[in-house]
Amino acid sequence: MADIPPGKEEKAEEKSQEPSDPEKDNIEVIEINQEEAAQYLIEGDNNEEYEDVSDDGDENKEEGKEEDKDAIEPRDMNNAGAFTGHKDFVTAVCCSHIDPDLVATGSGDETCKIWSLASQKEGKTLAGHKDSVVSCKFSFDGSRLCTASLDNSLKVWNAKKEFELVATLEGPQAEIHFIEWHQKGNVVLCGSEDGSMWMFDGGKGEYMNTFTGHHGSISAGGFTTDGKFVYSAGVDGTLRVWKPKKSGGEPEILKSRGKDKEFGGYTCACCHPTKDLIFAGTDQGVVVVGLHKSKQIGTSMKMSESDCYIETIATSTKCENFAACGTTDGTFSIVDVSVPKVRNKNELKHAVVKAMFSKVDESVFVATADGRILRIDPRSGEVAKELVGPACAVLDFDVSANEDWLVAGFDDSTCLTYKLKCLCH
Repeated sequence: MADIPPGKEEKAEEKSQEPSDPEKDNIEVIEINQEEAAQYLIEGDNNEEYEDVSDDGDENKEEGKEEDKDAIEPRDMNNAGAFTGHKDFVTAVCCSHIDPDLVATGSGDETCKIWSLASQKEGKTLAGHKDSVVSCKFSFDGSRLCTASLDNSLKVWNAKKEFELVATLEGPQAEIHFIEWHQKGNVVLCGSEDGSMWMFDGGKGEYMNTFTGHHGSISAGGFTTDGKFVYSAGVDGTLRVWKPKKSGGEPEILKSRGKDKEFGGYTCACCHPTKDLIFAGTDQGVVVVGLHKSKQIGTSMKMSESDCYIETIATSTKCENFAACGTTDGTFSIVDVSVPKVRNKNELKHAVVKAMFSKVDESVFVATADGRILRIDPRSGEVAKELVGPACAVLDFDVSANEDWLVAGFDDSTCLTYKLKCLCH
C-alpha cells in the first residue's frame, strides 16, 4: 500500500514446512533478545567484489544551482491497456494469486473495483466505505477479498459469490496502514495509526484478537513464514512478536538505531519466503532478525544527507540471499545478506515507492514516484526494461498470477496494464 499523496490527506489520508492454521495454534509472547541491534548494523561500504556505489556529490548539479529532483520529464507511455472508471487516485492494486484474470483496485473515490485482464473491463464496483480505500488483498485461496479504508474499517467480500459483502469489521480508532492474510486460513490482520493490530476471521467476519503496546503508528506487520506467529513493526523503534491466540502484557522488543531521530523507528518490514527471518527497514538501514534462534544479523545502506528513510523491502525465493530496498530519496539497493554488504545501488532520482521480486525469474520490479516501473537485474543492477506511465507517482502495483501482466495505479486516477511475457528471460 502506498502512502496517500501530499495534499490529499483530508480526502483520504516458501519456508519448507506447511504453514500452520492459526485457529489451531496457541499464542503467547515470544522473546527476541536483540538489544545490541546497533552493533550489527554496518555501513554499505565497498570492496572489490562489489560495484562502487560512492556518490560523487556534484554529478547532478548545475553550476550554482541544484537540480530539481521533483521535476518529471514528459514521456511516451508504453502500457498495453488501461482500466478506466476510478474518479480519484488509485492507491491499491491486488491481483488474485489464484485467478490470473482477476484484479482489484482501491481508490480515493471510496470504492474498490474488480477488473478482468482479458477484457480490460470493469466487472463490479464495491461500494460502502466512507473514505479512501487504501489497501485491498485476496485471501490465500482467493475466496475472500479484504478492503481497508481511511474510515478505520475493513470490509470482507465473498469472491466466490460475485463479491457479496460478508462483513464490515471495526475496531481501530485511526487510519489503517496495512492488511495481511494468513498463508493457510481466512484470517486477516490489520495495523493502525493508533498503535494497535487487529485479527479477524475473514471467513465468518468475526473478531479474534487485538495486539497492543506500540507507542505510535504500526507501519508494517503480518504472519511469519511458518504461519505460527504474528509480528508488527512500529515507528517507536520496536519489533514485536506474538503467538496469535494470546495478547496483552508487554512483549519483548527489538530496539532499532535512530529511535530518537526524525525518521526513527521502523518504516517497513517483511518476512523472508523460505527463511526464518524478518527484514525491517529504518532511517538507518536494514535489520534482519532470526525469529526462533534469538539471533540477529544485519546490514545497512549508507543514506544520503537528505532526510530519507527506507520505504520498501522485498525478498525472493529465487534470490534467497538478496533483499531489495528502496528509499524516499530515490536510492534503490540490493543487499546481500550472506556477506552482509550492499551489492549494487541505483540512484533513481525520484522516491522508490515499491519493490517486488518476479516469481518466474530473478528480476525485481521497482516503482518510483515519477510514474515509472523498472525491471532490474539484482545481480548486476542493470535496468532490463522500463514501463512508463503518466507524469505522476505510482502509488501501487501488482503482477498477475501467471506473470503475464503488471497492473499499476497512479496519483492521477489512472490505472494502467502492461504486458510482461516479452520481458521474461
